[in-house]
Amino acid sequence: MIAAWLAQQRREVDLAILLAPALGVYLIPAPFTRLVGEAFARLPNTFEWWDPLLKEGLNQAEITYPRYAMRGIGAFLRLSSAMQDLARHNPPAARRIWVITTETDMAISQPVVERVVSLWRTQGAQVQTHRFSADLHLDHNSSIQATPSSAWMWRIRSFWLLLE
Repeated sequence: MIAAWLAQQRREVDLAILLAPALGVYLIPAPFTRLVGEAFARLPNTFEWWDPLLKEGLNQAEITYPRYAMRGIGAFLRLSSAMQDLARHNPPAARRIWVITTETDMAISQPVVERVVSLWRTQGAQVQTHRFSADLHLDHNSSIQATPSSAWMWRIRSFWLLLE
């Protein structure tokens, strides 16, 4: 999300690389993003489990917190709405943008990502996209769990060389 905002707003960015950009949430229909974000930002803050049945038993990356704050989700959704508004009305400032997603990412809204990419391209931006296929079994957190020898990093390096 922050990389998308920087691509949109900062002219000194030569290349913005958006890995699994959370411009929208898979479970929240795009028209309700703003409303849900405002509600979460105003309701009492609670900390929810990523999986309410498994709780701390969920096998997650070591760098992922076991729970998330609803106010944090609210802030993220509000930023998402603001980012989409900016993309609708202004071309991105970055010279080049790469957007890399996976077919099996059940955290982000692929249609929202595609809409922002389309808006940027319509306004003349240089946007390259790549979506990793489902057979690689990469989920949203694969990008943060990657090690230099992982298939994910190998594919990103290959993608980088193709775009250069």
